[in-house]
Amino acid sequence: MILARISLLALFFPLLLVLPAEGVRQVSAVFLKNQAGPESGARDHRKGLDPELLSFFGPSDEEKNAILTKAHEAHNSQLWDEAVSLYRQVIALDSDDAEAWQGLGIALQHQEIWGEAQDAGKQALSIFTERGDEKGRGEVLYNLGNISEDRGHHDQAERLYGESLEIQRRIGDEPGAAETLNNLGILAGIQERYVEAETLFQERLEIQRKLGDEAGISETLYNLGVVAEREARYDKAKELYHEGLEIERKLGDEAGLATTLNNLGDVAARQEQYEEANGFFQESLEIQRKLGDESGLVVTLFNLGVVAENREQSGEAMGLYQEALEIGRKLNDEPLVGQTLFSLALLAEAEGSRDEAVEYAKEAHEIFGKIKSPLEVRTRNFLRILGWPVP
Repeated sequence: MILARISLLALFFPLLLVLPAEGVRQVSAVFLKNQAGPESGARDHRKGLDPELLSFFGPSDEEKNAILTKAHEAHNSQLWDEAVSLYRQVIALDSDDAEAWQGLGIALQHQEIWGEAQDAGKQALSIFTERGDEKGRGEVLYNLGNISEDRGHHDQAERLYGESLEIQRRIGDEPGAAETLNNLGILAGIQERYVEAETLFQERLEIQRKLGDEAGISETLYNLGVVAEREARYDKAKELYHEGLEIERKLGDEAGLATTLNNLGDVAARQEQYEEANGFFQESLEIQRKLGDESGLVVTLFNLGVVAENREQSGEAMGLYQEALEIGRKLNDEPLVGQTLFSLALLAEAEGSRDEAVEYAKEAHEIFGKIKSPLEVRTRNFLRILGWPVP
């Protein structure tokens, strides 16, 4: 069983807001990564820590087993401080306990204590290797890959995932292989190696169909849809999103529905089918309000603002952007706040409100400079066009 991390969003990489040189402004589609907890409103198809691991210990290890059980419970409840403390207690009783080292590494990863997390994982790997436990080795290599990915060391992450996948294929660990293929597909995708990403996701899909994993199937169909959308194969993207959407409706996966509906709206907007896009975004918005998913809500509100602009509904667009801005500020999402401010500036300028446009653009420019966004250049040029001196 793979012990995986929980990130803020079940997405391929952090939300990337884009302003194409021409055409509709919108949020680009992102890949789902099944490592988000329930608090994010995103899908989580992973298993919790396996209580059967406790059977490895003999009946004389009752004290250690009791502590390990509590550590697993704290882990599954995302009580990371408690989990770390309990795993350390187990290790104090038995420094050769690979499962405790493995759990400790994951809990430390959630606390972003990267060096210690990596050291704990390596210790677990050493013990599993000495035992000849291939399944354990595959799991730890996967988790070490997660740590490297979290730290932005993508080449190292791919190497570790690759080693994990080799073991999983050799021992017939199909569920583990499916998760590793997903992460490798994601890494290929963020480096724009879309052909490779599609191949990896297709292999994952084949395994999930064999296992009857409908939740995983819908997730992989989504990721394949993102690949197709990134390659501007919009009809194929729609086909894949709709197939995933059907499964999500069947499973009652509202968070997944909201995400897929948003991407269907994104595709429709890119094809300048704004009425259709509006319908998808509105349905997504309704679900996100119901779930209280503010991170998803702010993106959908922004996209609805884009659609309203393209439908020449400036007043409605302004209101939607303002609502998105309010939530973005609350979430301290600087890229999104900057993007929304710039959209408000462009809209205000188009409506003849120069002073208002300048104020929005000045704040956007300051944010883009702070986060070193390429949009800093566009806001600077925009301010110069408006006659505002910018160094």
